[in-house]
Amino acid sequence: MFKFIVPKGKETEVRNLFPAHEVTEKPSREGNYTSLTIQIMAPSSNVVIEIYQKAAAIEGLIAL
Repeated sequence: MFKFIVPKGKETEVRNLFPAHEVTEKPSREGNYTSLTIQIMAPSSNVVIEIYQKAAAIEGLIAL
């Protein structure tokens, strides 16, 4: 399971990391941020590391 918090407007960038998976979104109380949750079955730990490295390039992203 991946959980990210991103500033409003950056949701699409995270969704692009998971084109074949369902992404659950929950906006913050004030609407400035969005929490995204994605569940995947990764074939190896290298895939997980690769996803986190790509996600790190998204400005303002917080990985939980």
